[in-house]
Amino acid sequence: MRVTAIVFAVALLTAGSASAQDWEQYTSIQDGFKIDFPGQPKVAEIKWKSEYGYELPARVYTVDKGKEHYSMTVVDYTGIDQMGRERSAKCPPGAETCQGQRQGGLLSVIGPAYSTQDIRGALVYAPF
Repeated sequence: MRVTAIVFAVALLTAGSASAQDWEQYTSIQDGFKIDFPGQPKVAEIKWKSEYGYELPARVYTVDKGKEHYSMTVVDYTGIDQMGRERSAKCPPGAETCQGQRQGGLLSVIGPAYSTQDIRGALVYAPF
């Protein structure tokens, strides 16, 4: 019985290491991450439309291996505060839905034109 269990365990370990050889760690210094992909990913520059309609620069990293498709998207939110200020400056006075604030009281919480709220909700919005 013990021999069967050992042979089964060795077979599983061998099968796992054989398939793991196709995977390699990919590092993106520019986007600040490391990830295991089954090969070198293709990188495509795109525009990501956020929850509140901001167009943000992004990169999609993809690898196709047979019928399998692996993908990771990285969105750069660093310019959203400035975009919010520009959007807010174009709003008619008192347009709360565009400004993201009431009389300036919630500006630090919500951000200009909901830019801070957009960042806070990004992880929930992205899967949808």
